[in-house]
Amino acid sequence: MNKFKIIKAALVAAPKSIKTALVAAPASLLVSAQAHAQSAGVDVSDVVTEISGAKGPIGSIGTTVLGVIVTIAVFVWIRRAIK
Repeated sequence: MNKFKIIKAALVAAPKSIKTALVAAPASLLVSAQAHAQSAGVDVSDVVTEISGAKGPIGSIGTTVLGVIVTIAVFVWIRRAIK
């Protein structure tokens, strides 16, 4: 039997209080989600400032690592050409 037919058969056989509960539960979740979306958010300006301040050191570390990788690749390339 199809899942939807089973659910429909259960709803038809269910008492009115259960039907009301099954309808009210998803509706209450939607209302609470909307209320949560309208609430005041957390102040993240300090975190954004810290991340923006870390761009410089992270950039220099990334450039250094890339330079080391390129140096190793060139060394291997020259060594292979000499053989």
